Amino acid sequence: MRNRIQSAEQLKKKGWDGSLFCQLCREVELTKHIIFSYPLAHSVWCVWRDALLWGQVPYSSDDVFLLMDMRLISKCRAVKLSLLASTVWTLWLTRNHMVFRDNIAYSHLILLFQIISHLMQWKPMLPPEEKHKMEALVAHLRGQ
Repeated sequence: MRNRIQSAEQLKKKGWDGSLFCQLCREVELTKHIIFSYPLAHSVWCVWRDALLWGQVPYSSDDVFLLMDMRLISKCRAVKLSLLASTVWTLWLTRNHMVFRDNIAYSHLILLFQIISHLMQWKPMLPPEEKHKMEALVAHLRGQ
């Protein structure tokens, strides 16, 4: 949200000698690229758009919050933050594996599984009144 993720652009400012470009699509690697426009990231957001009945694919964290306010989890602040955090965390880890380990995830399905896994792991930390909403969201995302 504050453009502080250590993207190639940010790392270059600190003297990093790696490439400024995304290893998969050759676009300049900005925070927004990692989280929203990187091809696997865009695929994940497309799945969330379809599963959560959003009218569009989000292109920023502001878009995500606006879209969440309109649907399924509109009154569940902790669930919304968990969905955003687990998605961003998974995309970030995927990017790091690609850049630093030469390990490219070839399917967005792997990322979706990881995101849902994070949501279930984080459920015990939610306020009691939101735990059932998280369970319902995960069931919905799984297509149950």
